[in-house]
Amino acid sequence: GLIRSGAAGRGLLGRVGLWISVVGWATLTLCEVRAMTLAASPYPSPETAFLDTSFGIASILIGVGLTLAGVAVARANEWAGWRRFVVLICGVAVFVIVIPGVFGPFLAGRQVLTVWMLLFPALGWALYTRARVPEVERAPATAGLH
Repeated sequence: GLIRSGAAGRGLLGRVGLWISVVGWATLTLCEVRAMTLAASPYPSPETAFLDTSFGIASILIGVGLTLAGVAVARANEWAGWRRFVVLICGVAVFVIVIPGVFGPFLAGRQVLTVWMLLFPALGWALYTRARVPEVERAPATAGLH
Protein backbone atom coordinates (compact mmCIF):
# COMPACT_ATOMS: atom_id res chain seq x y z
CA GLY A 1 0.00 0.00 0.00
CA LEU A 2 2.79 2.40 0.83
CA ILE A 3 4.47 1.71 -2.50
CA ARG A 4 1.25 2.38 -4.40
CA SER A 5 0.40 5.48 -2.36
CA GLY A 6 3.21 7.54 -3.86
CA ALA A 7 3.93 9.02 -0.43
CA ALA A 8 7.65 8.29 -0.79
CA GLY A 9 7.86 10.30 -3.98
CA ARG A 10 9.44 9.10 -7.19
CA GLY A 11 13.06 9.05 -6.10
CA LEU A 12 15.44 6.13 -5.76
CA LEU A 13 15.67 6.39 -1.96
CA GLY A 14 11.97 5.70 -1.47
CA ARG A 15 11.82 2.87 -4.00
CA VAL A 16 14.89 1.13 -2.62
CA GLY A 17 13.75 1.58 0.99
CA LEU A 18 10.28 0.24 0.30
CA TRP A 19 11.57 -2.81 -1.56
CA ILE A 20 14.14 -3.58 1.14
CA SER A 21 11.24 -3.44 3.58
CA VAL A 22 9.17 -5.81 1.43
CA VAL A 23 12.04 -8.31 1.40
CA GLY A 24 12.33 -7.95 5.19
CA TRP A 25 8.60 -8.52 5.74
CA ALA A 26 8.63 -11.56 3.43
CA THR A 27 11.60 -12.96 5.34
CA LEU A 28 9.85 -12.30 8.65
CA THR A 29 6.76 -14.11 7.38
CA LEU A 30 8.84 -17.16 6.43
CA CYS A 31 10.49 -17.05 9.87
CA GLU A 32 7.11 -17.03 11.60
CA VAL A 33 5.90 -20.00 9.54
CA ARG A 34 9.11 -21.90 10.32
CA ALA A 35 8.80 -21.04 14.02
CA MET A 36 5.37 -22.67 14.10
CA THR A 37 6.89 -25.92 12.84
CA LEU A 38 9.56 -25.77 15.55
CA ALA A 39 7.17 -25.04 18.43
CA ALA A 40 7.84 -28.41 20.08
CA SER A 41 11.58 -28.42 19.34
CA PRO A 42 14.21 -28.09 22.03
CA TYR A 43 15.65 -24.62 22.49
CA PRO A 44 18.40 -23.80 21.79
CA SER A 45 19.20 -26.12 18.90
CA PRO A 46 20.90 -25.70 15.51
CA GLU A 47 17.51 -25.20 13.85
CA THR A 48 16.39 -22.56 16.32
CA ALA A 49 19.78 -20.82 16.10
CA PHE A 50 19.33 -20.46 12.33
CA LEU A 51 15.81 -19.19 12.92
CA ASP A 52 17.01 -16.65 15.50
CA THR A 53 19.56 -15.35 13.00
CA SER A 54 16.90 -15.17 10.30
CA PHE A 55 14.59 -13.17 12.57
CA GLY A 56 17.45 -10.74 13.18
CA ILE A 57 18.18 -10.34 9.46
CA ALA A 58 14.48 -9.79 8.71
CA SER A 59 14.22 -7.18 11.45
CA ILE A 60 17.27 -5.28 10.22
CA LEU A 61 15.97 -5.32 6.64
CA ILE A 62 12.61 -3.97 7.80
CA GLY A 63 14.29 -1.30 9.93
CA VAL A 64 16.67 -0.16 7.19
CA GLY A 65 13.96 -0.25 4.53
CA LEU A 66 11.38 1.67 6.54
CA THR A 67 13.97 4.21 7.70
CA LEU A 68 15.07 4.91 4.12
CA ALA A 69 11.46 5.03 2.97
CA GLY A 70 10.57 7.25 5.93
CA VAL A 71 13.24 9.77 4.96
CA ALA A 72 11.85 9.73 1.42
CA VAL A 73 8.28 10.24 2.69
CA ALA A 74 9.36 13.18 4.84
CA ARG A 75 11.23 14.74 1.91
CA ALA A 76 8.48 14.11 -0.65
CA ASN A 77 6.07 16.29 1.33
CA GLU A 78 3.07 14.32 0.05
CA TRP A 79 1.75 13.78 3.57
CA ALA A 80 1.25 16.46 6.21
CA GLY A 81 1.48 16.54 10.00
CA TRP A 82 2.23 13.35 11.94
CA ARG A 83 1.61 11.24 8.82
CA ARG A 84 4.74 12.66 7.25
CA PHE A 85 6.91 10.95 9.88
CA VAL A 86 5.04 7.72 10.71
CA VAL A 87 7.05 5.56 8.27
CA LEU A 88 10.33 6.92 9.62
CA ILE A 89 9.21 6.26 13.20
CA CYS A 90 8.28 2.65 12.32
CA GLY A 91 11.76 2.13 10.84
CA VAL A 92 13.80 3.85 13.53
CA ALA A 93 11.83 2.02 16.23
CA VAL A 94 13.45 -1.24 15.09
CA PHE A 95 16.86 0.06 16.15
CA VAL A 96 15.79 2.15 19.15
CA ILE A 97 13.34 -0.18 20.91
CA VAL A 98 12.91 -3.53 19.13
CA ILE A 99 16.48 -4.82 18.84
CA PRO A 100 17.54 -3.67 22.32
CA GLY A 101 14.24 -4.91 23.78
CA VAL A 102 14.45 -8.45 22.43
CA PHE A 103 17.87 -8.89 24.02
CA GLY A 104 16.31 -8.24 27.44
CA PRO A 105 14.01 -10.46 29.47
CA PHE A 106 11.40 -12.48 27.57
CA LEU A 107 8.42 -10.42 28.77
CA ALA A 108 10.14 -7.11 27.98
CA GLY A 109 10.91 -8.36 24.48
CA ARG A 110 7.26 -9.21 23.88
CA GLN A 111 6.14 -5.84 25.22
CA VAL A 112 8.57 -4.01 22.92
CA LEU A 113 7.31 -5.97 19.92
CA THR A 114 3.74 -5.08 20.90
CA VAL A 115 4.59 -1.38 21.05
CA TRP A 116 6.28 -1.60 17.64
CA MET A 117 3.30 -3.41 16.12
CA LEU A 118 0.98 -0.71 17.51
CA LEU A 119 2.78 1.82 15.31
CA PHE A 120 1.50 0.09 12.18
CA PRO A 121 -2.18 0.94 12.68
CA ALA A 122 -1.03 4.57 12.55
CA LEU A 123 0.67 3.84 9.24
CA GLY A 124 -2.49 2.13 8.04
CA TRP A 125 -4.57 5.13 9.09
CA ALA A 126 -2.20 7.46 7.24
CA LEU A 127 -2.61 5.33 4.12
CA TYR A 128 -6.36 5.07 4.54
CA THR A 129 -6.96 8.77 4.94
CA ARG A 130 -4.56 9.65 2.13
CA ALA A 131 -3.58 12.80 3.94
CA ARG A 132 -1.98 14.93 1.26
CA VAL A 133 -0.57 18.39 1.68
CA PRO A 134 -3.37 20.72 0.54
CA GLU A 135 -2.71 22.21 -2.85
CA VAL A 136 -3.55 25.80 -3.56
CA GLU A 137 -5.96 25.94 -6.46
CA ARG A 138 -5.23 28.47 -9.14
CA ALA A 139 -8.04 30.74 -10.16
CA PRO A 140 -9.22 30.24 -13.73
CA ALA A 141 -7.93 32.78 -16.23
CA THR A 142 -11.47 34.05 -16.79
CA ALA A 143 -12.12 34.79 -13.11
CA GLY A 144 -11.58 38.54 -13.41
CA LEU A 145 -13.67 39.00 -16.58
CA HIS A 146 -17.10 38.95 -14.94
